[in-house]
Amino acid sequence: MDPISNLIQRFEKWAGLISSGPAVMRRTRTYVLNAAVAANTTKQFPLYIDTGADFEWINRIASNNDTAGGVLNFRIGLQDGASGRQLILCNPPAGSTITPDTTAALNYFGTAQLPMHMPQPYVFKRGSTVWVTIANQSSHTNTIEIVFDGFDLVPADNITQGSSGQIVQAGAAAAAG
Repeated sequence: MDPISNLIQRFEKWAGLISSGPAVMRRTRTYVLNAAVAANTTKQFPLYIDTGADFEWINRIASNNDTAGGVLNFRIGLQDGASGRQLILCNPPAGSTITPDTTAALNYFGTAQLPMHMPQPYVFKRGSTVWVTIANQSSHTNTIEIVFDGFDLVPADNITQGSSGQIVQAGAAAAAG
């Protein structure tokens, strides 16, 4: 086989592997967490992902009522409840007052006018819980709004989801049952 034909054959095989999965429809979805956290305290809040579809998170947005220069005066930690994965890793030195596995919200979130677009979207399993840890660094109660902006992921030809939360092709769920 000549080199060009070999290259074409390898490309067609590679392209077939990429396109062999089910077509996915992306429906706009926004999850919002509103929380009030007392001065200089840390609290954890659950954010429940709907059972109807996996959620692809693409934009990080936050605001708060702290009037100290309009900054996001809190630290944030996130954990994917389905996998147990910490989405933010921080190992502060011994004796530090920094909450482990958190980062300054100002470094992590954008605003509604200029969202922090994620370079690689993160997918949360349908029916899972996102655990949000907020460490308020203000000297007063801070009301915080965190927006998870993205898409529900559903098969384009069938909105039935697999029991494990993974997108399945039409008929595959019936064959498995």
